Amino acid sequence: MGVCTLSGPDPEQLLRLAKAGSGPGLGQLLELYRRYLGLLARLQINRRLQARFDASDLVQETFLKAHRHFGQFSGSTEEELLSWLRQILATTLANSVRHYYGTQRRDLRLERELAAELDQSSQALEERLMAPGSSPSQRDARTLT
Repeated sequence: MGVCTLSGPDPEQLLRLAKAGSGPGLGQLLELYRRYLGLLARLQINRRLQARFDASDLVQETFLKAHRHFGQFSGSTEEELLSWLRQILATTLANSVRHYYGTQRRDLRLERELAAELDQSSQALEERLMAPGSSPSQRDARTLT
């Protein structure tokens, strides 16, 4: 299950365009996940460092890294892309936390912990969005709140 609305662009098609080297296709593809990643980032920021980081800044940094390193993405599905983007977001957040606390050493434990928490948050969101009896418009409305 993806996080895109049913009426929006086809993420699989955009993924194929991006993998074929389309910069605009990659930009459109990443943009589909801005709000989703922003929500995940806000959930983690609230747990870690309330009001110290702006979720939109973390998402923008995630997108810059994803764009810069898209050639390293080996997946071919939306689910694999989402997993990859969550991992980049976790690393970005961990680096921000490390920078805030003034530590120089990379903390792989923190990155793994954040990645696991992002995955759990993502699963909880998917369960909420796919609640039994929900119409597509109701699911879309919930993604907007």
